[in-house]
Amino acid sequence: MAKARVLIDAFNKSHSIAYARLTYVTMWLKTFYPEEFFCALMTIRSTLDGSAAWQTKAGKYIQEANIFDVQVKEPSVNHSGESFNIVGNNIYFGFSGIKDVGSSASQTIEKLRGDRPFKDIDDFVVRCISKVNKGTAEALAFSGAFSQLGYYGIDLGNKMGDLYKYWRDRVAYQDHLIATQERLEFREFVTPLIDERKKLRAMFKRKKYEAMDFATKSCLPEWKRLQELEVETIDFLGEERPFKKMPALRPKKEPVRPKLLRAPPRISIPDMIKQATYLGCYLTDRDLCDECFPSVPNLTFAKKHIMNGNAYGSASASVISVELKKQSNGRQSIRATLAHGETIVNAYVNRKDHTKKGDLPSPGEIVFIKYRGKTIETNDGELKVSLSINHLHVYGAEKPFCTSQYKRKNYGRNR
Repeated sequence: MAKARVLIDAFNKSHSIAYARLTYVTMWLKTFYPEEFFCALMTIRSTLDGSAAWQTKAGKYIQEANIFDVQVKEPSVNHSGESFNIVGNNIYFGFSGIKDVGSSASQTIEKLRGDRPFKDIDDFVVRCISKVNKGTAEALAFSGAFSQLGYYGIDLGNKMGDLYKYWRDRVAYQDHLIATQERLEFREFVTPLIDERKKLRAMFKRKKYEAMDFATKSCLPEWKRLQELEVETIDFLGEERPFKKMPALRPKKEPVRPKLLRAPPRISIPDMIKQATYLGCYLTDRDLCDECFPSVPNLTFAKKHIMNGNAYGSASASVISVELKKQSNGRQSIRATLAHGETIVNAYVNRKDHTKKGDLPSPGEIVFIKYRGKTIETNDGELKVSLSINHLHVYGAEKPFCTSQYKRKNYGRNR
């Protein structure tokens, strides 16, 4: 019994020491080398985890990286690699973390890019069309990998198939032009020879030559020339071709390049949603466009009001994570982490019995909220923003997830 107890204690102590050492080393790296730490962390997780699992973790990792002043940039065909990599003081999102972009395609893009960055989307397609399929290129477009080249993500993604078809048709069109020119040159070369052969055949069908014996006829230069022209093929520019008039090729219509929109200075909500679908979050240096919610201030503006104490307001934001919990009274409570720009807040939603039940928000989605907010001072002296939400509507959903009115006796004036 005593021996078994010693073995159990040894097992626990050995594991506690190993875990403590691992925790210390990890925290030391995270504190003094945050860029390298988060770069390695996201590379490993995006590579080992499945696409669905990585989608739920991406936003949390990037949120924590921002706390350590580490900026994670959206993927770029000119800076990103298969793994997350550090360029300057920024981490570029790796191709391995993008949905529908495989390891083979990632390595191919890096190899074809080499030391020559892609100039534009046409340069990318021309160099990669035979190695990178259309689906991978669409995923790169929707994830924002071409935004630094000045292209609008959704528009480019939707037209990527047309762009691939255009360049394939353009190659075929160029080949057709070359073949047409070669056939024209061959016709110009072979037509006089065929006419000459025709005349010689007609000449030797006359009675004068038909009555002539073969030995005499074979001594004639015209007969020797006819024998030279009585062949099935003829050499043309070092290539054997049929000795006959080839019909002219039908003209082919020149393909038309699809028109692509240039990236606007501000990002739209559909663009953010599409990017979050492929990355698990949205990453951009552009501001939210005013047309998204004309009468709604962004979350950064809402935060300024909250910092003065309790406040009511409206905002649009992106969902980072959602946790659904059941309270002791049987009601459902939701803790959502929302972000807009560099502002990150925790929001709490109580789904009461009389609320309208719509779609549950998912990470990466854009929501419109009406809130009651306050600031909480932590033990470290930092101020955190806490939101209590009475209206939450997922962008594009038919009905809001929840909607109710704050009671006057509890929260003061109705909003």
